[in-house]
Amino acid sequence: MMLTRFLRRFAPAIALAGAMMAAPSGGALAQSGATLLDTFNDWGAYTASADGAKVCYALSQPERRLPEELRRGAGYLFVSFRPAENVRNEVAVVMGFPTRDGQDAIADVDGTRFTMVTSGENVWIKDPADEGRLVDAFLAGSELRLEVVSGRGNETTDVYSLMGFTAALRRAREECS
Repeated sequence: MMLTRFLRRFAPAIALAGAMMAAPSGGALAQSGATLLDTFNDWGAYTASADGAKVCYALSQPERRLPEELRRGAGYLFVSFRPAENVRNEVAVVMGFPTRDGQDAIADVDGTRFTMVTSGENVWIKDPADEGRLVDAFLAGSELRLEVVSGRGNETTDVYSLMGFTAALRRAREECS
């Protein structure tokens, strides 16, 4: 039941990431129906439509993926807004490879750790009540390290820069106000 709620909750982010992974060039945005609003250092602000409702995102890709020798698809970190559902600051990650379903993953923002949970290629905050604290950590932090075990048992770490996150989040929020 919890997994179904998570999948329904993050379907717009997963759909956008899927379209971007299918064509990681600028054409992916056109395919997904997403529009780039602006870029801010390592982050972009986007808007799209999901089932006729406006969705806005701050989005980034990992700057480092460890261990480097592992092959995997593109990864994306989203913070989204869905005003029609009164959703704000929703955090989701698409890893670009299958994870070990239902495992705990760790998001470490400059030493502050948050427990995440996995399903397929996706990762979400385990306790939705912690989502605001995680976004606050992104706002104050400089780097996110996301530790996840792949479906094959490989320990992986994706490192995201948080440079530009504040401005991208602000732009996405404004677009969906």
